[in-house]
Amino acid sequence: MTEQTITTGASLLKSTVAAILLAIALLVLVALPAEYGIDPTGIGKAIGLTELAPPTTELEHHAAESIEDHDAVAEALDGTGVNEDDAPFRQGIANAHEDSPLSTSFAIILKPLDEVEYKAVLTAGEPMLYSWSVVGGEEVYFDFHGDPTKGEFPDEYFQRYEEGEVVSAKGSFTATFTGNHGWYWLNISEHDITIKLEATGYYSSLTEIYRGNQRDRYK
Repeated sequence: MTEQTITTGASLLKSTVAAILLAIALLVLVALPAEYGIDPTGIGKAIGLTELAPPTTELEHHAAESIEDHDAVAEALDGTGVNEDDAPFRQGIANAHEDSPLSTSFAIILKPLDEVEYKAVLTAGEPMLYSWSVVGGEEVYFDFHGDPTKGEFPDEYFQRYEEGEVVSAKGSFTATFTGNHGWYWLNISEHDITIKLEATGYYSSLTEIYRGNQRDRYK
């Protein structure tokens, strides 16, 4: 075997190895990202080749859309699963109790310009159903509000839920803080009235906490 033959064989081997390495590089860097969306090096994504690879089946197409939708929803939610801007995604809360809810009813008599306040003591997150009405259909001024008994709040802080002059009101309420939640009524008519109040919920008590009158102001 001559020296020229050995040199030619070595050159051929080098060329073959170089061709194989080039083919592998093209496969990894170009073909896989562009055809299948497989991009082990990240170069395909950087130069836009992965965008050329469509889902290979209809199932994969729907799977890709589902992943995008899931990511969009997850991005919109915070760590508690609550989406502040979209109510359907808001996390429900279940509060289990060993005891049944309390039910209370009152007949509250007020003379003209008498004022009274009834409050339920509720822990944050606990519910109350309520219904009240003036017997005979007279309008009464009311202020449905709450003041906290726990937590860091400014002095004399309270939240007003509803206010107005109506004959009746009913609904449900869930406490956002632990404290006293209930109604102030003022008889704005010229004769005695009776308010019938009924409530059911997980409050620890519901009682009259204040009674007075404003007649002296109008003498």
